Amino acid sequence: MINMNEQLILIGLGGVLAVSGLCIVAATRNLIKIAMGMQAIILGSLLITAVALNSLPEPNVDPVLLVTSVCAASETVSLSILYLAREKHRTIDPQKISKLKG
Repeated sequence: MINMNEQLILIGLGGVLAVSGLCIVAATRNLIKIAMGMQAIILGSLLITAVALNSLPEPNVDPVLLVTSVCAASETVSLSILYLAREKHRTIDPQKISKLKG
């Protein structure tokens, strides 16, 4: 069980990850950077969730297993979206992809 100071540090780190991921998504036009920003948001929220689950009196879920499985799933989805966009449009620039509609 982690103490209160460590919990606050981890929650703060999770918040910083989520906010920085949101800033990356809002500020970039590169599809790879957007996917990385989304992953940072997911990791930050998972870190906060893992701390919350660990602070329960009887933790039923292993936080490491939770974070690992969701990170693997988000990586798979991000890479498949990037691969499909690259195969279909021969670019990963979202601005060019949006111009190729229809």
